[in-house]
Amino acid sequence: MKKFLGVFALSSGFLALLLIIASGPGYRLGWLDWPAALLLLKTGATLGLLSVPLIIGYALWSKPEGRRVSVLATSAVVGLFSFYVPFSQWQNQRTAYPAPEPVVFEQTAREVFEAVQAVVDEQAWAVREAQPPENGSARVEATATTFWFGFQEGMTVLIQATPEGGSRVETTDSTHSQRAQLLMTRLQDHLSTRPPGSTASAAVPDGFKTPNEQLITGGQPSREQLQQMKAAGVTTVINLRGPGESAGFDEQAEAEALGLRYIALPINGADDITPDNARKLDELLNGTERVLLHCASGNRAGALLALRAYRLQDLSEEEALQLGQEAGLTSLEERVKAVMAAPR
Repeated sequence: MKKFLGVFALSSGFLALLLIIASGPGYRLGWLDWPAALLLLKTGATLGLLSVPLIIGYALWSKPEGRRVSVLATSAVVGLFSFYVPFSQWQNQRTAYPAPEPVVFEQTAREVFEAVQAVVDEQAWAVREAQPPENGSARVEATATTFWFGFQEGMTVLIQATPEGGSRVETTDSTHSQRAQLLMTRLQDHLSTRPPGSTASAAVPDGFKTPNEQLITGGQPSREQLQQMKAAGVTTVINLRGPGESAGFDEQAEAEALGLRYIALPINGADDITPDNARKLDELLNGTERVLLHCASGNRAGALLALRAYRLQDLSEEEALQLGQEAGLTSLEERVKAVMAAPR
């Protein structure tokens, strides 16, 4: 009998280990549905707990009280696992990881939005939705995948501008895991090293200009430079090149694959440097997101920005031309001057 008990105890422990190991990968690989994986996990855990008092009983078998200890301990452990653990697990998780309290930062909604994206990238979480600041509010939804079962734990970050110029950040976590608290902690770390009013964390690629913090201008970006633009906080790409101008790759597809909004506003040459096109550009730039505005060299981008500044932003001719030059205006300057001089 003692030998049988020993074999049974060791077999139970070994089988428990196999069931627990098989439950996670089996579910992640699609071999098991969730009820079957959960059943394997519970069965393995029960067998594992059962094997402990059996092994104790085997060790104490030579003593009369050892048998009673084995039976009583096994009954107590199985009963506790069967009733207490499933009932209390979710409530314990809620208690252990309550939703973080909202936090107010000195940084703007744009700066906080960029920092949240940096934290999500750092943690290798998947972005489901990223709405840049618009009318003072922004939103980021991300999911983290658990290691064993591959569960999707969803998190939402809501960013709201405050009247004082800062931002109020609130995070929610549907599964009450520690990830929402981790996100808030890492966000505070990021922003503590980034003074209010600082620029995006990543540098703008060489050869491009920044007439202001919300705008990057230049020539045709490469695939790699589009990735760098995203890291620098760009959320929208406005392409002024015409349909007959080849970029050497599908720029729209590349931009959208990176999660960037892509807009084509064809400016085919000097004849398209007009007040109407300046007005169209103004409508596209009337947001708080960071924009890449490009043509082939930056010349058309600078020309249209100069005309926009003169006609729609009430800058003087000298100030508007200087802005255009800072954005890349070169050979189209005479065309811009002629349109500025024309009757409105």
